[in-house]
Amino acid sequence: MQPRNILFLHNPRRAPFSYGGIERVTLMLAEWFSRRGIGVYVIANAVDMEAIPEHQRSAAVWLPTPQRKMSYSDYCRYAGECCRKWDIDVVICQGGYLRRMEILRRMTDAPIVYCNHSQPFWEIVRSLAGYDRTHRHLTPLYLLSRAYKQWKTRRRVMRRYRSMYRSVDSYVLLCEGYVREFYDAMGAAAEAEGKAVAIYNPAAVPDALPDLSRKQRRLLFVGRLSYSDKRVDRLLQVWSRLQDEFADWSLDIVGDGEERGELERMAAELGLRRVTFCGATSDPSPWYDRASILCQTSSYEGWGMVLIEAQQHGAIPVAFDCSAGVREIVGRCGGVLVDSFDLDAYADALRRLMSSDEERARIVEVINRNRARYGIERSGESWMRLFATLDRRS
Repeated sequence: MQPRNILFLHNPRRAPFSYGGIERVTLMLAEWFSRRGIGVYVIANAVDMEAIPEHQRSAAVWLPTPQRKMSYSDYCRYAGECCRKWDIDVVICQGGYLRRMEILRRMTDAPIVYCNHSQPFWEIVRSLAGYDRTHRHLTPLYLLSRAYKQWKTRRRVMRRYRSMYRSVDSYVLLCEGYVREFYDAMGAAAEAEGKAVAIYNPAAVPDALPDLSRKQRRLLFVGRLSYSDKRVDRLLQVWSRLQDEFADWSLDIVGDGEERGELERMAAELGLRRVTFCGATSDPSPWYDRASILCQTSSYEGWGMVLIEAQQHGAIPVAFDCSAGVREIVGRCGGVLVDSFDLDAYADALRRLMSSDEERARIVEVINRNRARYGIERSGESWMRLFATLDRRS
């Protein structure tokens, strides 16, 4: 079907709305859909209109949510009321957990699409990362308790995934590799239902190729400063091995988060030089334009929008091969994949790039040939094909 009106649901705990990659995806899709005459409505909390480009503000009707958690009954009831008021044809849930989905389904016959914007079952990896950080000694008791925590977390996470999968009409993942991982874990019965589909998150593709004359000898990190997923501490360790060898290079860390203080202390203890903690920004483009190399040292990544954004600006991504999403972006479109989580191999990969202007230019050529792969047109058309398979429930 060709929908007339679409409703996006956003996790209010990610407020403000302009915060990160999922929000940028909604803005790009909203603009693309609205140009095709489709009405777009967005339930979100604390929308920062000043941080949203003016041409995207008018692409949607903004509906502030009355609740701070998607799992509350009132949130699903409010979403159902919006469906009735605005005659919604498709509901797109951009992550979060609608624990009371049955309330929404009773209030609307519109098909519901759930989007998993991360690596499937990332919650298990995150839980164990935090546990390992506070239990550094590999004692028999620790190993036993870790195995129990892993089993308990996996059981809880799988229960939530199965509940959401049963409740929706389609379940969107970020690439075919994730669809395979998802079905391998969920089992044959889930695969027989065939609800899981792969749709890339779109990225803005500039009209012009990046101006490489503006490039400086800079490494760059862009993202949230958190431990369980981003692991910027690994990048600082790698830089400690390279800084003396490459005295004309520097490292910019763009982002903020709960780990910033700890990372700054670590940088001081390691005696790091030419490292700048730049803070958060709503527009990292100036940093991408100056950087020659984008560094990602995450334990897990869903789609890694910063990898694509760096490619569009001519910054070469170097990332651990930690997920099918990273493998898709870097492996297919240009960059360097490093075996997870080998810091020596990561340092060697950077060393080869930092030592050779010719090698960097060669990889940028590869990136430029593939720059349209994740553009909004391809993603938007994938969504339209998905809509054509959905029917309103009777």
